[in-house]
Amino acid sequence: MAVKRTSTGRYEVDFRDQNRKRIRKNFDTKKAAKEFYENSRVQVRQGHFIHESKDTIEELAQQWLDRKKATGGYRFKTLQNWEIHIERYIKPDLGDVPIQRATIKHCEDASLKWAARTSGYTANIVLRTLTSIFSLAQRYGPLEQNGTNVAAQAERIKLSTEDDDDGEILPEDVYTEEDLGKLVNATQPGTLDRLMIQLGGFCGLRIGEILGFTWPAIDLKAAEPEVRVIKNLVSSPKEGADFPGYGDTGRSLKDPKSKKSRRGVPAPRELVHDLRLWKLQCPQTPHQIVIATVDGKPLQTGAAQDMLDAACVKAEVPRRTLHRLRHTFASLLLQRGEALIDVSRLLGHRDVGITAKVYAHFIEHKMTAVQDLASSVLGHAKK
Repeated sequence: MAVKRTSTGRYEVDFRDQNRKRIRKNFDTKKAAKEFYENSRVQVRQGHFIHESKDTIEELAQQWLDRKKATGGYRFKTLQNWEIHIERYIKPDLGDVPIQRATIKHCEDASLKWAARTSGYTANIVLRTLTSIFSLAQRYGPLEQNGTNVAAQAERIKLSTEDDDDGEILPEDVYTEEDLGKLVNATQPGTLDRLMIQLGGFCGLRIGEILGFTWPAIDLKAAEPEVRVIKNLVSSPKEGADFPGYGDTGRSLKDPKSKKSRRGVPAPRELVHDLRLWKLQCPQTPHQIVIATVDGKPLQTGAAQDMLDAACVKAEVPRRTLHRLRHTFASLLLQRGEALIDVSRLLGHRDVGITAKVYAHFIEHKMTAVQDLASSVLGHAKK
């Protein structure tokens, strides 16, 4: 390994790496050449010298995704989510950056853009995918194996709430009874938008449970009808899908993920009335989808959200996602004094602890009962 001046006046570092591959690199100044020489000599001695690479984050992201697909061990929905992270977020904002030149600032700046376009929760999820991509580059190159994973070091967006069943929900995240009433009344009886609002806001169904709701899941002639969750609409490979889509994707009706997700929820009279009206005009297909398009297929999630957004505008209430209707259902029941374990069962949570964590704000007022009990007991003892 040596530093020598060339006939052009530049300085060349000439050496062999730990695998005996010859490396030559030219510098404008002797100082820069000597710095590279010293650093490279240490890295070769330790056995982890990394060749300079122009590979971009986009290229490494695709390699990472291809490896994940090749294992055959991941669910289609998981792979689809990773692909969305790469195509919609990572490539547009970081794709052209050479991965060896990527910095923590690159990652944090991109994260802020993602949060502005969607949410802090989504930004953090995409950062997690990016961290895994950088980890692959450390294992197989072109990043130093023992170096810093800049994506892992990037600061995550601090969240006050998360739009899933694992983050705490606050009053500003859900509808009040008054606003939920306005939302329902902004729609027409027996229409899809009204049915979706009621299935979410009055029955606590998840999005996939609403879109996968079928006519056999409710007996409209029963004295006390129940909305039974027996199917869930999920993404699936196009081949073999109940409802093939574009590209290689599709959707299928699947059994709920757990026994507790397979549940029954009392159906309000208003919902039963609207279901009866809708059934008179609902397209009849073998799958018997309730929230169906004119050709009997399940509504797309985006189209369902668009319908809810239109109702929000008409009702002059804040925009919420379909999933927030489920949170509204749970929070309103808890505020009305329903037992936590009963609300947990209606939601289909696998553990009542999840319900307590997500809706802690709406059950805090009940903790005064502990103090009331102690005061009452001690008060009697003094008499």
